[in-house]
Amino acid sequence: MQQAGWAADPTGRHHLRYHDGRNWTEHVSGGGTMGIDPMPPTGGPPPTPGESSTSVAPPPMAAPLVTTPPPPIIEPDKKPVWKRWWFITGVVFVIIAAIAAAVAPTDDEADEADEAADTVAAIESTSDAEDTAPETAASTPNGSDPETTTPAASEPSPTTAPTTAAPTTTAPMPEGGTADSPLPIGDSTRSLFEYESFLGDSWNGYVGGIVETGIGQFNDEPGRCLVVVGTLTATEFGAGTSNSFDAPSLTMLVDGRAVDSDVSSCDVDAIEAAGYAWILNAEVTQGTTYAFYDEFFLPTDAVPSALLVGDRFGDPLFFEPTVTTEIPEVGELSVGDLDRELLAIGDPTSGFTYSDFGDDECEGYIGALIETPVGEYTDDPGRCIVVVGVLTPTEVDGVTANPFTAPNLSLIADGRVVQYDFNDCDTSALEAAGYEWILDAEVVEGTPYPFYDQFFLPDGTGDLDAVVVGSSADVDALYYEPTIFAEIPAPVVE
Repeated sequence: MQQAGWAADPTGRHHLRYHDGRNWTEHVSGGGTMGIDPMPPTGGPPPTPGESSTSVAPPPMAAPLVTTPPPPIIEPDKKPVWKRWWFITGVVFVIIAAIAAAVAPTDDEADEADEAADTVAAIESTSDAEDTAPETAASTPNGSDPETTTPAASEPSPTTAPTTAAPTTTAPMPEGGTADSPLPIGDSTRSLFEYESFLGDSWNGYVGGIVETGIGQFNDEPGRCLVVVGTLTATEFGAGTSNSFDAPSLTMLVDGRAVDSDVSSCDVDAIEAAGYAWILNAEVTQGTTYAFYDEFFLPTDAVPSALLVGDRFGDPLFFEPTVTTEIPEVGELSVGDLDRELLAIGDPTSGFTYSDFGDDECEGYIGALIETPVGEYTDDPGRCIVVVGVLTPTEVDGVTANPFTAPNLSLIADGRVVQYDFNDCDTSALEAAGYEWILDAEVVEGTPYPFYDQFFLPDGTGDLDAVVVGSSADVDALYYEPTIFAEIPAPVVE
């Protein structure tokens, strides 16, 4: 039986997923941030690198009666939470808010309160209107072809998708976006929005379409799937890349109720094949445009009345929920520069020190990038890049180092973060040269550990921009030149 703890996410969606000793849980972590992503019912324990081809995959695991919550975050980070800029900003914000609470409301605050009340009233009005609407809404049975579904009279008629999901020109933000004057979808000059998170990250965005798709293979519930697609461009943040969990939130209004986006309930294969990626993987450099999707699972007869972009408890933008069965094409996406100093690779003097939330600390260096063959179990076209180097624990909280406190490594290519992959690359030559998987680094203090970490780059991925040590969304991350070596270097363990 596998021990409870964080391990490589077998779905490939995230860096880590928590296993409670019996089953995979919904708790995930990636890029220094935790989140919730339900596990498909076929999940099992992760494979081991170099696993024999004769091994048999375990049967699906029954859902546990009780799910053990994960321990505190063990995803590595550069410094304690109380030293991080966003924690300090939050404390300052709380102090300012406390002072402001003792002061009489200003005219601006009164106006904001009135606007919030108007938004609530608009939602209630929408609910009342839907209560009197005909009940003959369109339905998409489980497994049916959404293109053959005939919409009911109470739902906006499906329209032909625009030829591109990204606006071809930079346009000023449109007027409207209220409950009484919602913005259209798929209009390169009017389907635009700006968003600033509470952490200060800023995005420009475009809503390209709402696509009705089939139900996912792991979803047995009747209903319909609507997938929102569009683009996001990171415009301002303090780190090397954006934080994916800081992307704009999307919400649908159905029968006066807010419906949050779902995960793994819809068939998004065609969406991803068209070039879109999950919105919570939007880790990009400033100026890079990211084609996103976000999926919603609704009751069979549900008809959305609005799509909200932004904080629905504040002042979100309203968009018309026009549904189509055609996937908008992804146009040419901009790639922003990485505004960070790059350290030399292959030089032990360009090393790093690293510590996580716990007491474990280590020193290390990045030795090389090696291009290896794709693994025998990978059918997808692409190439494999493997990072090799050496880690040496300098302080541990037990007898040996916890391998999950090792630094998070990632690549940046085409302005987008590429997280490590699992078992997609042939690492036999690296292991023969003395390197071992980074998440097996259980060694006593002072013992050098030659490591490797593998990355799969699908066909079409452009040039590499950097190798990242630590979370790229953290201001303290380090960046290295992505130099690919022709030969595997011998580990430097002195």
